[in-house]
Amino acid sequence: MTNPFLSVDPKALADAGRTLEDPAKRLRNAVIAFDTAAAEAGPNPWGNDEIGQQFGAAYNREAPKVITAIHDLADSADNINDKVNVMAGNYTDTEDANSN
Repeated sequence: MTNPFLSVDPKALADAGRTLEDPAKRLRNAVIAFDTAAAEAGPNPWGNDEIGQQFGAAYNREAPKVITAIHDLADSADNINDKVNVMAGNYTDTEDANSN
């Protein structure tokens, strides 16, 4: 796009969107690995003493929320990537249409 006030490089825009793919994948893999390790540790890996029971109660109450939030964050990164790719495609389509 040639305009002294606005310049968009659709390929660079699409490349920028793709920079979110790896972090999203790593987030998902990390939370899956953590959740798997926690499940393999058994139902009460914190012990039966008072502190272990308190920690376990807090963990069991909050962990599902954190795991859901991390999945939501990864989904949001994927969504941004998708939208940036659509934007890059729209710029390309517009430029192609204007050059004909």
